[in-house]
Amino acid sequence: MSVGQIASAGDDIKLWDESNFTFLKQYNPHDQNIADICWSHDNSFLASVALNSEKIAIYSCKTSAFPITTLDCSPGRLCVDLTSTSRYLVVGGSDGIINAWDLKSRTIKKSYKDHKGPVSCVRFNANDSHIASGSEAGEIIVYNVVTGQGCRPMTAPKVQVCTLIQFLFSERP
Repeated sequence: MSVGQIASAGDDIKLWDESNFTFLKQYNPHDQNIADICWSHDNSFLASVALNSEKIAIYSCKTSAFPITTLDCSPGRLCVDLTSTSRYLVVGGSDGIINAWDLKSRTIKKSYKDHKGPVSCVRFNANDSHIASGSEAGEIIVYNVVTGQGCRPMTAPKVQVCTLIQFLFSERP
């Protein structure tokens, strides 16, 4: 079994030791319920968002120096994901907009505005070339990161909230 940490989120972010299943620490950078969290590619930091917070928090999990940084944003952030290099961060919000942040320059590099409802989940694919997002209106849209173009919204015959989205990672011959 690998030794690491498990992060859980709700009222606060809690970190757990994976090797002996013990509680390590808890914190809340937003002073409200956490909407979503994601680990950096090397597990050195954790990004978090909260519905009514006006910041995206990035915290070190290796040191007690909290936070590493915060990014100012409009309230209503619901979901977050990082690229495989942890250079870029995508954040979906209740306004139906997905913002792609460059963490090095701390600026929004691109915004995607095709959802009709709040963006409830967002995820990069394995090589960071596409972003898949789902909404409370039941839409799924896949965006090309380079062109910024999104596919026509995909919806199922019986519309329901899309709460989680994941790419299938497969080996190519």
